[in-house]
Amino acid sequence: MLSAEKQRFLKCQPLYNNLDISHQFNLTFIMCMKNPFKDQEISAWFYYNQYVPINETHGVNKRYEEHLINVWLVLLQNYPDAVVVDLGSNIGPFSLASRKMGNTVISVDPNPENHVLLYNSLVLNNLDVNYIQIMNAISDGHYTYKGATSVGMLLTNATKTGEGYVNYGASPIPYNNKKQIDYTVTSITLFDIFDIVPDRDTFIIKIDIQGFECMVFEKFLGLEKKPKFLPYLMIETAFGCPSPNNASPCVATYKTKFLPLLEKSGYIPHVPWPVSYQELKDICWFDVLFVHKDAKGFPYWDKHLSHRSFMLNSELSMKLLCERFLSQ
Repeated sequence: MLSAEKQRFLKCQPLYNNLDISHQFNLTFIMCMKNPFKDQEISAWFYYNQYVPINETHGVNKRYEEHLINVWLVLLQNYPDAVVVDLGSNIGPFSLASRKMGNTVISVDPNPENHVLLYNSLVLNNLDVNYIQIMNAISDGHYTYKGATSVGMLLTNATKTGEGYVNYGASPIPYNNKKQIDYTVTSITLFDIFDIVPDRDTFIIKIDIQGFECMVFEKFLGLEKKPKFLPYLMIETAFGCPSPNNASPCVATYKTKFLPLLEKSGYIPHVPWPVSYQELKDICWFDVLFVHKDAKGFPYWDKHLSHRSFMLNSELSMKLLCERFLSQ
């Protein structure tokens, strides 16, 4: 494990979430984050907006993916005994919120720095029980990739060679500014995770692995008889959308294979209100919540949950965030 001090920035601050709905949550937990100047994707959003209560912003997302976490908390209340699997956990906003709700949590991320910060957060919150951290990539098989990095992320041809998933976006591999370092990433599968807690039957999954989501789920979705019940799948789907710079292996099969498998398996897409699969094919949503037909429902019509859609990832624009950095 890497020492968090190597980042020369370690900020652990209280964060909370307040939902003004019939089942109100008042969760407070400490989360350790990276230097916001270097982690503009996630840490910066919390660093600048940590003390904005959701009831004062009328459900608008001011922190990283808070509009998703608001819905997530309601889902977890439906299944308090479910195992939460956070695939691409990064520094752990979903993992910490889930553990605070009382669920057993399994966090999967290939980045050792993310795990160091997440473990610090767990200890500071006294949440380091019923919790499993896995420092691997997640894919459709067991692969090993060894590469060099010098810019904060693993340089890889995995998207072309099929060597498995490397989270090169949300979880950059730590680096040394003066020289390249070798880093080895190995992958596990969804079925490996099920085997960790074989006595548990219900799993709620959030997945954000930069365009490799289809590789994780396709084998499971293709089974006639599913080994586990997955009532909710919160999936970042933006990388399934065609674009000139999108190297995701899921682009070619997102509409023709992945979405049909979800539909055949009985999942209904929500954003957060229900939409049709044809709408998913016609419109590029950033995130989609897939709710199984046999799962317990949730009040997606509530004004604090449906105030904004899953079309965009954040309410504040990156331009505004950059302006804040420049003003420091």
